Amino acid sequence: MNGQLIGVDGKPLTSRHEKTRRSLLAKYDAAQTTPGNRRHWEMADLLSPREANNPAVRQTLRSRSRYEVGNNSFASGIIRSLVNDIVGRGPRLQIDIEDGKAKQQIEQRFRNWWRRARMTRQLRTAKMSQFVDGETFIHAATNPRIADRCQLACRVTEADQITNPSLAVNDPKHDDGIHFDDFDNPVRYERLKHHPGDAYGYSLDDFEPVPAEQMIHLFRHDRPGVRRGIPVITPALPLFGLMRRYTLAVVRCAEHAAHFSGIFYTDHPNLDSPEQVDPLDEIEVEMGMFMTLPEGWKMGQLKAEQPVQVFEMFRNAIVLEIARCVLMPKNKALGDSGGYNLASGKLDFTGYSDMLRVERDDLEIEVADRIFQWWLDEALLIPGYLPTLPTFPDGVPHSWIWDQPKPADELKAANAAKVLWEMGLMTDEEYLRQTGKDPDTHYQELQRQRERREALGLPLPGQSGATSEMIEDEDIDDEEQTAAEEKEGVAA
Repeated sequence: MNGQLIGVDGKPLTSRHEKTRRSLLAKYDAAQTTPGNRRHWEMADLLSPREANNPAVRQTLRSRSRYEVGNNSFASGIIRSLVNDIVGRGPRLQIDIEDGKAKQQIEQRFRNWWRRARMTRQLRTAKMSQFVDGETFIHAATNPRIADRCQLACRVTEADQITNPSLAVNDPKHDDGIHFDDFDNPVRYERLKHHPGDAYGYSLDDFEPVPAEQMIHLFRHDRPGVRRGIPVITPALPLFGLMRRYTLAVVRCAEHAAHFSGIFYTDHPNLDSPEQVDPLDEIEVEMGMFMTLPEGWKMGQLKAEQPVQVFEMFRNAIVLEIARCVLMPKNKALGDSGGYNLASGKLDFTGYSDMLRVERDDLEIEVADRIFQWWLDEALLIPGYLPTLPTFPDGVPHSWIWDQPKPADELKAANAAKVLWEMGLMTDEEYLRQTGKDPDTHYQELQRQRERREALGLPLPGQSGATSEMIEDEDIDDEEQTAAEEKEGVAA
């Protein structure tokens, strides 16, 4: 027994101190239930992802989220800014094949169809619906009104229409209109032909089955095994109501303070006076009028105290907490960068930029790649629409270009790119893609510009005198600039 003492029961003896130590190691403050935290944790549960996001819960959260976005300017601005920053003008297709002519023709065909089918607007609508409702669905269909030989259309469907309450709730392979296989892969969706919120009603039997290959389901996978999503602003919904109530309370106080209202009172309740007044009687007072009062009576104006000094501080703190659930910096959520300097603004946007890249990567995989495959499958069936392509086992190689946010200091960004390019750590195409430009289009435009400038006798690009030495001379030291901005902020 390695030198341990054995008790009468045949088990090793353990000292009282060792027992105490083991007991302490097994305790966590957050795992204790006390009278002080009992109410705080009483809503905690161990429900499965499916039960936690059951149809009744999702319906309630959707309705409240839509209400806030429709009636709260901060909620609407935060969601719209988020959608615009992620989607922008939409992704641009880049075909990665050696045949330059075929590459250009495919990109041009796809670009024309994308614009004629209003796909960027559809993508923004889908992303807006995902953030507000928690999920959205994109259904492949055919629209004869599209002015293109390829008439593929993508219809955005709200979460309300993907449902079939008539099916058994305890079916593990069915979740509110979505059927799954043994590996939890969607197999079929059931889409109501009419929105259940329409005034003329709907029938549970009036739905169309949609194969999983023709449906895109966008939602955030917060837990393993989750099948349906909830609004992204769910944690902030109570805060929107709190901010609205506080704002209305401050406004009411300001209105009362601005009104000429008061009370008549007397310090002599037993005053022997013929004038009698009824309790809580009202007297109209005209503007600019002097008045007399009965003997012994006085008039005092009502004073409505309002927290004007702390109102902005309270509102900004609430907006900051709201913006955290979408990883948006405070100045963008508020639409106000007062008090910020360039360094703090860039630092706050670092995490936000990372979030945008993650969201765009999901959009490429879940939406853009699948829509491109839908379009390609249909386009190949149209005679003469696309050039003859070799067979690619993994599909036509391609990538996507997105609009990139402009740097806060374009001069410093240009110098950084120049250093990386001279060190061989960045190529021309990589830089152009980072700035949201199509390399092929850029070089074509550069060639046309060169030919035109040569014909007009103008200096060629890169030879106009804007050398790197001049750029570096005009540059300002980071530390000096930051110190100057902080000094200005303190002075303000």
